[in-house]
Amino acid sequence: MTDVDSTSGGSPPPSSSGDDLGDGSSTGSRKRSAPSGAPPLVGAPEDEAEKLAARREANRIHAFKSRQRSKALLSELQRTVELLSGEKSELERENAVLRAQVDVLQQQNLALTQSQRMLLIRAGQPGAFSPQVAAAPAAPPTTPAPAPLGLMTPTAFAPGGSPSQQDQQQQQLQQQQQQHQQALQQEQQQQQQQQQQQAPAPLPTEPQALSEQPAPAPGQKLDLLQSPGQVQLMQQQLAFLQQQQQQLQQQQFQQLQQQFQQQQQQTNKEAQQHLTEAALAAVGDKTD
Repeated sequence: MTDVDSTSGGSPPPSSSGDDLGDGSSTGSRKRSAPSGAPPLVGAPEDEAEKLAARREANRIHAFKSRQRSKALLSELQRTVELLSGEKSELERENAVLRAQVDVLQQQNLALTQSQRMLLIRAGQPGAFSPQVAAAPAAPPTTPAPAPLGLMTPTAFAPGGSPSQQDQQQQQLQQQQQQHQQALQQEQQQQQQQQQQQAPAPLPTEPQALSEQPAPAPGQKLDLLQSPGQVQLMQQQLAFLQQQQQQLQQQQFQQLQQQFQQQQQQTNKEAQQHLTEAALAAVGDKTD
């Protein structure tokens, strides 16, 4: 009985059937879950967020650097403007000094013109001289002559010379003029002394006696005949001095104008360059 029960059975053992069912169910579940077991698409949004954050950080860094460059350019432009303003004030001061020198030269020229006019009046009116002067003989040949034109030629200003050199040249010109005036004064004093030493008897008190005096000899009028030549020489020297003064003034003003124009052009060029760089930096910031 035992053998029959153990051997006879229409169905397989439950353990084996259970194992087979279990294996089949697990295999089926694996087959059904295979399509859904692919790697999930979760990393793509995370990569996009990281790229966006990195791009924003790069934009912030670029904007910070652009602001720093703009500040540096603006500060440099401000320093350039201050430097050019200082140079402009210095040029204005030098221009004022030159104008003062021109005024001094004009005053000296006026004084020389007045002295020349007085000499011309004295040379053209013999009655203005005393009879002793008319009767005096000619001056001896040892009388010192006026300074030649070569000694009175002022030294021209060197192009782009400093104000100290211009002051020295101006002082040299003034010294030459003073020496010329002193030479003329010494000559006049010597002539007066010679005339006083060789003067005739005292003058009559009545005016009619002056007209009754005999005319001096032709040789005695040599001094008066020479005085117009000396006056003409002085006139030429004064004209030469005036011409030199005008040339010096023109050279000084032309040099100042050229320097001022060059500095203005340089200033405008630098300002335009800085403004262009600042505008480009601002446009770069906006695009970022």
